[in-house]
Amino acid sequence: MKKQLTPLKPNDVVDCFGCGVNNPYGLKMTFFTDGTALFSDVTVPRHLGGWNNLVHGGVLSTICDEITGWTAMYRLQKMVLTKTITINFRKAVFITDTLRAEGRIVETTNSEAVVEGSIYNGKEELCVTARGVFALLDAQTGIRMGILDEVDARRFFGATFQGGE
Repeated sequence: MKKQLTPLKPNDVVDCFGCGVNNPYGLKMTFFTDGTALFSDVTVPRHLGGWNNLVHGGVLSTICDEITGWTAMYRLQKMVLTKTITINFRKAVFITDTLRAEGRIVETTNSEAVVEGSIYNGKEELCVTARGVFALLDAQTGIRMGILDEVDARRFFGATFQGGE
C-alpha cells in the first residue's frame, strides 16, 4: 500500500539547477512528503546524459544532494549547506528511467544533520545511495551570509521566520 504524499510548494523563485522549476536546463525537481521522509520523481533530460544513454554520475550526485538537503530543510525548518556527501553508485541508471529519490534524516545535533538518500529506477531497484552531513543555519544567519533574503526566508520558513535582527 502506498503512503499518502503531500506535495511541497515548487521552487519557482530560485534558478537552482536541481530544484528550480523555471531553470530550462535543470532537473526541475519537486518534492513530496509523508511527514517523515521526502520523495521526488525525476526524469533526467537527455542533454544530461553520460556515456551511451547512462545518466551522468554528476547528475545523480546532484539528485542526491537535492533530496538530502531538502529533507533537512523541510524536516528541521533550517537553511542548510552541504558539508560532505558520499555517493555510492550501485547500479547503472539510464536516461529512459523514471527515478524516485528518497531522503531521511538519520541524526541531528544543534549545528548539523546527517541525512541518507536513495535513488531507485522504474523497476524499484536501488541504484544510488548517499549520506550527507549538512550545516544547519537559522534564517537570520542565511541572510547575513547572503545566501537567503527576507522574501525567501518567509517563503521557506513561513511563520517560524522572525524578520529583522
